[in-house]
Amino acid sequence: MLQEAYIHSVEHLIAACRQPAGSAPSTGLNSTMLFHLLSGGHTEVIRACRTQPDLQASISRLDPESRTDLLAAQAPDGSHALTQMIRASHWATLREYALLLRAHASDKRVLQDILGRNDLPGLLDEIVALGHAPAVPALGEFWSLLGLTRRELLPLLPMPHPSAQTIMQVAQQMPGNAAARKAIAMLGQFGLLETRIFLPR
Repeated sequence: MLQEAYIHSVEHLIAACRQPAGSAPSTGLNSTMLFHLLSGGHTEVIRACRTQPDLQASISRLDPESRTDLLAAQAPDGSHALTQMIRASHWATLREYALLLRAHASDKRVLQDILGRNDLPGLLDEIVALGHAPAVPALGEFWSLLGLTRRELLPLLPMPHPSAQTIMQVAQQMPGNAAARKAIAMLGQFGLLETRIFLPR
């Protein structure tokens, strides 16, 4: 079996995708492998998945359901690469992931399906609670690169949600946390935060 730990270069991944189908179990690109590549910040490999013909073909020849499962980049335990990249501040990798999704999942319903597998409200909770201000513009760029509008994002952010309570608690209980205040302000600027709950303007 091709171990994810050995996929450290574009060459290794291309070689895996060129192996004949059925020659070995789990050859080529799969969801778990993509999860590890994204979570580990292997930006150049993610870029190659979009630009190298062999890797492009290995994704394009999948049926729509399998392609969606692949691009969702979930670990077997359900963890999602999007959350891991944001926690680790892998901003360049996050950008390449957006471009990869745009190349292979241009249908916005597919994009919403992929993003819907994340706990996006919970992720916003975490960003605000930790005062992880740089994550907010990075997420804004991510959503913009996907071409998603605020209206298309709102279904992925159920209302009301504990995010509202978390945000208010951060604002009230951590008045000295400048990073948290900046994160709250950025959420408001992006149009996702209005008073106590997420609402469209």
